[in-house]
Amino acid sequence: MKKILAMLLVIGSLSASAQNLRPLKDIMEDMGTSFKTIGASLMIGSINAKVVTESDKLINLTRESAQITPDTILSLPRVEQASAKATYDKEMKELEAALIELNTAVKSNNLDAAKKALAKVNDIKKQGHKDFK
Repeated sequence: MKKILAMLLVIGSLSASAQNLRPLKDIMEDMGTSFKTIGASLMIGSINAKVVTESDKLINLTRESAQITPDTILSLPRVEQASAKATYDKEMKELEAALIELNTAVKSNNLDAAKKALAKVNDIKKQGHKDFK
């Protein structure tokens, strides 16, 4: 039994490293930097190439982070993990959709729509942090 458990742990480790996933904390830090860059530009009424680049980056970072199960979920009792992961997945899909709205707004240089989309993104982000940070 101990050999089987050890094998499963090794296989799980190999699987995660084979996917080349970065730690969730690192991804979230990158997302925070992008949020700040976009927010600062929109606050002064500016949509520039950097905002578009950061908006594209946020979508990719969100997709990357959605592949990782947060430690807060993994630390739950096994019977609660599936439900928590389903909630996490749902919130990540909502975040991605809101980021696509933001991306569309900045690419069309629509400042008002970009500000509204960013507010929606921030609301989803706050809820996600409340649930899983």
